[in-house]
Amino acid sequence: MSDSTVLDSIKDLTAYINGEPNTVTTRSYKLKKAPDYTGEDIKTIREKVGVSRPVFAGMLDVSVRSLERWEIDGAKPSGSTNRLIQLIDQNPNLIVNEIEIASMA
Repeated sequence: MSDSTVLDSIKDLTAYINGEPNTVTTRSYKLKKAPDYTGEDIKTIREKVGVSRPVFAGMLDVSVRSLERWEIDGAKPSGSTNRLIQLIDQNPNLIVNEIEIASMA
């Protein structure tokens, strides 16, 4: 990137901040909140995907104990984990395709 390109970008951003004519493009997005999954919901999704607790915990990058607490003890996953569970529920192949089956390796 040349000095003039950087300088032009700074000038354009300054104009944008000051409400002056500029070429800056902005977009706003409003995302729906991820569902608050119950332990039964999580277990149903895991079973739909067809994986064990250790594998599902790995897919979510959480400990098996955390997954057990959600499924059995009524603890609640974080917002980002709820979003990942939602994505897996809507499209199981999203992550299932990433699982390496040891017997096929």
